[in-house]
Amino acid sequence: MSINVQTISDKAEFTNYFTDPMTIPRNAEIVNTKASLALPIMVSPYVVVPDISAPYTDIACTIVIDGVQVEITWLDIFNAHVTFTASGLSIDNIEAGGEGDYFGKYRFYPSDNVKWLANNEVAPHALAQKIKISFNQVLGQAINTKFFFYSVNPNPEYTTSDYITMNSVQSIVTGLTNATTGAPITALSLGLQTQRLTKFGFNTIYDPAKVSAQTEDFVNIAAADAVNWTIVGNGHLLSTAGGVNVAFLGTTSATTDPAKIDPNGGWIGCRADHSSGKMAWGLILQGEGKLSTFDPNFLAGGGTNIDTSMIDVGFEIEQNAGGNKVVTILDGKHRHVIYDGGAVTEEIRSIRKPTKPIMGFNNNSDRLFIQIKRGTIVNGNHEFIFSFFHSAGSPLNDTDDQLIYVSKQTFSGGRLFPTPCFLSDNVVGNKFDLIATVDSTVQSQQQGDYFTDSSLDMGGQNAMGNMSILPNVSGDVGGVVSADISGEIYKFWKSWGFDNPKNTGNENLLTDEQYFASATTSALSNSFQIHTNFVDAPTNYWIGENSLGRIYALDPTGNYLEPIAGNPLTALPQQLDISINNMDIKNYVGAFVSGTIINQSNSLSRIVGTIPIDTTNIDNTQIVNLQYEPYNLVYRPINNPNPFNLNELKIEIFYRDFTNNVRRIVSNVFGTINLEFNIRMGYIPKKPMNNLLPY
Repeated sequence: MSINVQTISDKAEFTNYFTDPMTIPRNAEIVNTKASLALPIMVSPYVVVPDISAPYTDIACTIVIDGVQVEITWLDIFNAHVTFTASGLSIDNIEAGGEGDYFGKYRFYPSDNVKWLANNEVAPHALAQKIKISFNQVLGQAINTKFFFYSVNPNPEYTTSDYITMNSVQSIVTGLTNATTGAPITALSLGLQTQRLTKFGFNTIYDPAKVSAQTEDFVNIAAADAVNWTIVGNGHLLSTAGGVNVAFLGTTSATTDPAKIDPNGGWIGCRADHSSGKMAWGLILQGEGKLSTFDPNFLAGGGTNIDTSMIDVGFEIEQNAGGNKVVTILDGKHRHVIYDGGAVTEEIRSIRKPTKPIMGFNNNSDRLFIQIKRGTIVNGNHEFIFSFFHSAGSPLNDTDDQLIYVSKQTFSGGRLFPTPCFLSDNVVGNKFDLIATVDSTVQSQQQGDYFTDSSLDMGGQNAMGNMSILPNVSGDVGGVVSADISGEIYKFWKSWGFDNPKNTGNENLLTDEQYFASATTSALSNSFQIHTNFVDAPTNYWIGENSLGRIYALDPTGNYLEPIAGNPLTALPQQLDISINNMDIKNYVGAFVSGTIINQSNSLSRIVGTIPIDTTNIDNTQIVNLQYEPYNLVYRPINNPNPFNLNELKIEIFYRDFTNNVRRIVSNVFGTINLEFNIRMGYIPKKPMNNLLPY
């Protein structure tokens, strides 16, 4: 006779009750005939920051965005990480001066999305959510710090299947302190969501507002660049009645340069004090702003009223019939050819918006601005956008800014050297003051060369929306190349994907030293992504864990939340064992651990079956479905001399951790466990025969 028993549970250590008692025959034997469960296996690779030597100023990588090339040092990367602690966002307590505990020691965990809510914080970070910062965030912050008119946002890509989520409430000293009381900050709750980082990357955005927010520079117009104006001081012109008043912020002044206004968010602005007649100011976009290039009769003595046709974009200021001070936008020019049957007359006239001056302003109070930024590139022609602003007197980018008009101009070259021009009728008392600019940056001049010269690398006239990252793996420490540190740096960048056959066109980091990884192209923005490569990265493995306290803990310094070392891949168990602990099953098992032979019958003697685990393809966190039916049934004897009744089975599923010879119960399964057993009557030996006969 035999009995088939089926058990179902949602955990690996359970008691299965039966309403009616089972009768176990004498000398019974038991075997597991079928097993089915889904086992979560957490895989957590980590990437160690290379052991760079002080002062940590070696070049980590070079970033190129639209022709602007910036070097990122290892110290830049550390300082970027520090900002996340300073902002109250980082779980880890990484502060300035802690470089010695960072390089060669700190680990990034790309597959672990860890968050906590911190207790004992102060506003505005009370119960603030803190996270484990990723390298994608850190490098993005370092790039943002170095680039003047581009911003990058992390753009990683993760797998969306087989997530394992763990939450717990536990008191963990974070290493952080309350800024007011000095009391230690403890974690109120912890959460972990495992995922697999498959792509490392960024979204790059053209961000001229970063330049616009720079401090304004009050200009100095040289006497050689002005006619009839009285130069009162920096940023101050006062008209006279000697003729048409003309001034340029041009190339003849020793204190200016031809790229004075930055074309990537730079601006020029001033305040107008209108007395009488007409005033105008704006930008000459083509040609140099030199008095020698214009007709001296027109400029100095022949006329009495200004001609705005030399200004491409700007403002014209006057007083209307009602006594109101008004301004008109100058946006380009019209060329008129007039033929009346006799001579042909050609006139160049400004295009005015609106056609009549109706926009009012507060005289000698409000300020007017023209901001410049890049537009698109079409067939090698570069578009620039000119935004006209009005404010109540503050610099641009203040709260009282008002956008009043936008103009677009297209040029055949990538450079733009605008020349500011100031005009007034030959009247006394018209004044421009607070004349200020945001000057051109080295990066804008570098980009202008890149867009203009098609012979430069990575583009030329039509290129825009390009981003490249060139890691430096030379291992140059203080001028000496170290093979050891070079190997560390190579492994570091390789992990993030800079040496991965999946990335088309990859070169070998070891032979080329700098790997050129480029982005996809889109006007003024791009998306940069490469496939990660954690093949050689050290990795922790956990089987069926559900407690964060058994995975994450603070390191000995109390500054970093890091995983407790898990099983290496080579030490993962190849099987799970099934035991029934309330039956006196005879089963002797030997174990070999660290050169010591151990014969045990206590903890492993009640095994009634095993479930094999294939660990060859476990390279990311996943739910492993285990379904097993043994081909050859091996019955274990219960060794009961008499039948007995049983109405419960105490079952455990566990594995032997061969790194430390510890028996571990599987803590967590996905869904339910289905186990089937067969119990049968074993072999009953025949009674011995007595062959002695009486007389």
